Formats: sequence, structure tokens, C-alpha cells
Amino acid sequence: MRLITQSLVVCLLTAAAAAAQGFSQPVREMEKEARSAVRGVCPIQFNAGYSGLTAAADCTLSDFTQVIGTVVPQGKILVIEDVSAACQKATADKWAALALNATSQDRYLPLVNQATFSSGYQLLLASERIKLYARGGDKVMAYLNLVGPASLNSACTVRFSGHLVSVQ
Repeated sequence: MRLITQSLVVCLLTAAAAAAQGFSQPVREMEKEARSAVRGVCPIQFNAGYSGLTAAADCTLSDFTQVIGTVVPQGKILVIEDVSAACQKATADKWAALALNATSQDRYLPLVNQATFSSGYQLLLASERIKLYARGGDKVMAYLNLVGPASLNSACTVRFSGHLVSVQ
């Protein structure tokens, strides 16, 4: 009987302690930096007859609710983790490279031909997981290196996702 009473007292005290604790309070992890998701869109477009060596576009950053702008905010570092591109060009046109540039770092994206149409256009796609960093005050840009003039209007949209990290 004494053993049953002791067990009952231990169970009651444990239940009372658990009930008194209530919901646990969230604890901020100090070792993990504050992050906020961000995405970017870089629309490169040029017309038939364009004969420059490079076609480029500034990337527009947004945090899924509002546009941030074309410059990484001061006090933040942009970490780009995923990038993709969809491009349309004339079959006869030659492109040397497609790249994403952040804080003087280039990340080249290999374009793969997905379809060729009777209208004379090709659809090219690229997609990669990457790590590319841009510091506060810098722009992120996408650019195409061209070989010769464009025979038809062309476009290439580069999209990326990542997060902003607060600089300590």
C-alpha cells in the first residue's frame, strides 16, 4: 500500500509540474542569423539587328509582398541559392554565355535547347542550385554574351531565389 501511495504522489507531482509549466515560450536562437526570403527577376530583351557584344539587365528584387528595388539593401547580404532561365532566340543566332553577376562574381548558366519551332525560334532553359553572394549597395545583373547580330527579337528571363541576411 505504501508503494502505491508513493507512486501516486510522484505521478500527481509530475502532472502538477507539467500543468504549471503551460506552453513553452519560444527561444530565439542567437547563433542563427535573421533571414528573409527574396526573389529576383532579370528580363533581358533585344531587337532584331542588335549587334552589341553583351545584352544585360538589372535584376528586380522582391520579398514576395513588395518590390525591394534593384540594389541589395544596406546592412544586408543577399544569398542566392536557386537560379533558372528561360530564353527565346533565333535558331541562326549564336550566344556565347548567359551569366548572373553579383558583387563582381559571375555564375555562368548552361543553356539547354528544349525546342525548335518552325517560326525560326529556339526555347532554351537553365536551372541550377548555386551559392552566390551580393553585399548591401550592390546590384545583381544578368547578361548574355552574343556572337554576331540578332536576326530576330530575342528575350531571356533569369529568375532566382534566396534570402537576405542581416550584417552584424
